[in-house]
Amino acid sequence: MTRIHTRGGERLLESRPGHRSNAPVADLKLPAEPGRAHGAATYAGLLKLRLPRTSTYRISTDQRLWIDLVGPDGVVESTKFAMQPGCDKLHKSVAFRLQPDVDYWIRISGSPTPNPVPLITLDR
Repeated sequence: MTRIHTRGGERLLESRPGHRSNAPVADLKLPAEPGRAHGAATYAGLLKLRLPRTSTYRISTDQRLWIDLVGPDGVVESTKFAMQPGCDKLHKSVAFRLQPDVDYWIRISGSPTPNPVPLITLDR
C-alpha cells in the first residue's frame, strides 16, 4: 500500500517500504504492549500515519482485530468504536481525534490474517 486518499483527493496516508511490517505476533516486538493480549497464532503490525489537518479520523479494517494508535505521548485514546460483524469489507472502525503534522503509528494486533486491509477516513 502506498497511499490512501479522501474523496476530495487530499492525501491522508503515505507508506513507504519499511514503514509497515506484519508478522506473527510472537515474532514482532511492538513499541508498547497492545491494549489487548492475543494468541501466538495471530498477526501484528505497524503502519505510519501523518495527517494534514486537525480532525477526527476513522481507522477501519476488513478483519476482526485490535487497533491502537500511538503518538509522541503514547497511546491515543479512541473517541468512537463500531463493529459490523456481518460485513466482510469493513469489519471494525475506531475513531481518534488527531493533530496535523504529527507522526502516529497504527498498531494492529490479533489479526487472523497477515495482511489486513486498513482504511483511514475523516469521521463525518
